[in-house]
Amino acid sequence: MERADSGCRAMTRGVLVPPMAMPQNGDRTSVMEDIGRTLVLVLMPFLVPSILRYLFDVGSFTTGVVTACGVICVLAVIGIVRAPTASSLTTSFLISALLAVVIGSHAIIVSYFNDIDLVRAITSLVPLVTVILTTTVLRINLFTLPDTSVDRIVWFSFAVFVVIGVNGLGGYQPASIVGGDKTVFPFTEPSHYALAMAPFIIYLAVRSKLVARYSVILISLALALLLQNLSLLVCTLLGALIRADRILVLLSIAGAPLAANYIDLSYFTDRLDFSYGTTNLSTLVYLQGLELAEGGLRTTNFLGIGYQQLGVVNLYSPTTNLIYRLLRDDLNLFDGGFTGAKLVAELGVFGLVLVATFVMLVGFSILKLRGKRGQAAPSASTTLALASVVAFSVEMFVRGAGYFTPTTLLLLGALPIAWATCFRRSSGAKA
Repeated sequence: MERADSGCRAMTRGVLVPPMAMPQNGDRTSVMEDIGRTLVLVLMPFLVPSILRYLFDVGSFTTGVVTACGVICVLAVIGIVRAPTASSLTTSFLISALLAVVIGSHAIIVSYFNDIDLVRAITSLVPLVTVILTTTVLRINLFTLPDTSVDRIVWFSFAVFVVIGVNGLGGYQPASIVGGDKTVFPFTEPSHYALAMAPFIIYLAVRSKLVARYSVILISLALALLLQNLSLLVCTLLGALIRADRILVLLSIAGAPLAANYIDLSYFTDRLDFSYGTTNLSTLVYLQGLELAEGGLRTTNFLGIGYQQLGVVNLYSPTTNLIYRLLRDDLNLFDGGFTGAKLVAELGVFGLVLVATFVMLVGFSILKLRGKRGQAAPSASTTLALASVVAFSVEMFVRGAGYFTPTTLLLLGALPIAWATCFRRSSGAKA
């Protein structure tokens, strides 16, 4: 296993620079390896599922994510990327098997009380096990690298997503079968683009030097406003607030009136209108998620309707009926609008516990990312793990796309490291 050298580990907040300004002692091979890692470990699992949805109308991210997982595992078997140790692979297998048994048993119990699609629930355990096993490969190849390698990978990834956003602004993209007029190729929805970019925005907001940090935040903010992407705006503000520099806060306060005068913010304010009678679809989807979560708890006495049963089990939701009348389509009914709503509706009290645990982990992750004055910053891999957890909070509580998304894959790979960092005395974590 590679370990970051002591010099890299001792890096304090504010020493990160973009990759082109990194080591000049000529380690060209290392740079090419990091580009390869970016392509295989980040861009492939993030972009392949979206491309399949964009071009071929694949119903969910599941097919693309499982495909990417399969490729990563094959590359590990043939030695292109590092294979996990037998012990770590066994641990992941046991965890995935335990989760499959627990979730499958829950679905079987629920089926005695409600008419559910048990076959759908059981077969959906296959991608769950696949994703968990793949995260072992992802973790040992992404979260155990030297600081310089992680820094490069994040900068490369951020640059690619910026290019994708600029391309979306220019409209240079193929027509989408399922996307609307705000597609950002290869993402069929602007929110999916934001969720993919979020971990890298937060990472760079935490580790970058002052000029680089402000550049990342301003670029992301500009893309959010120009693309009219509320999810990206939330992700950017989250990264900025974690740092909470006084200069940044003052600039935001001073710039708000200017932005209001020169940029049409009605798109964003409409999505924050939760008043009775709103017909904004983004707002309605969010309200639908709240109603589905409440309905799943109420109608099952907190047992939940069963794994992967949203959109299958009929839950009364006035907003769902309104959305159908407006679109003649059950918009976001299967994913619940945001992942927290799906977890609570389907897993009941167990979903509530998972969401509460996640909130606690996010809180501690933010504290670790902020750090204490005079204290050395976390290593790059630890920062990426913590940033992945915090970034997933947007998917959990603002806009989700189901259980099997690229950000879920990154989150599960990061969880052991983030958990160890937040709740153990030692911040180290074994892959």
